[in-house]
Amino acid sequence: MDINITFNSRGFRTKAVDLAYREAVRDILAYAEDRAKTYAPRRTGNLQRNIDSTRVIKTGGVCIGEVHVKKTAPYAKWVESGTGMWGPYHMPIVPKTGNFLKFKWKGHTVYARSVKGQHGRHFMELAYQDTNRLYIPYRLQKLKREIGAALSVTT
Repeated sequence: MDINITFNSRGFRTKAVDLAYREAVRDILAYAEDRAKTYAPRRTGNLQRNIDSTRVIKTGGVCIGEVHVKKTAPYAKWVESGTGMWGPYHMPIVPKTGNFLKFKWKGHTVYARSVKGQHGRHFMELAYQDTNRLYIPYRLQKLKREIGAALSVTT
């Protein structure tokens, strides 16, 4: 459930071009993180607080970064993909032991033989689609202008 961004700048070995690539990856990660936080459901705000992006790592001319949910929100995968009928097994949630599920809902204790589950909210998928469709084309055009300016200054 991560969004990975990778740029390869091996063909260009100037410091200004490498800096432009790194800044582009940083901008794209910041946008994707903001979109994920916007799309994440908010009840307590814990899920939104735990969406984070890594710092940009440059190894061998490749800039890498990712947007992810921290381990302090382990339920994020179920919020993203859904549970029960809408989850990976497409089956209602039933008790493992005993005859009833017992849970609190709207201040009342509920006993049920099964529950349908919840639809996935797909907040990371939506953030990826927005970033890929809207921001990356814009940022690549800006990067192209920055590289052109950097290369014209150095030659």
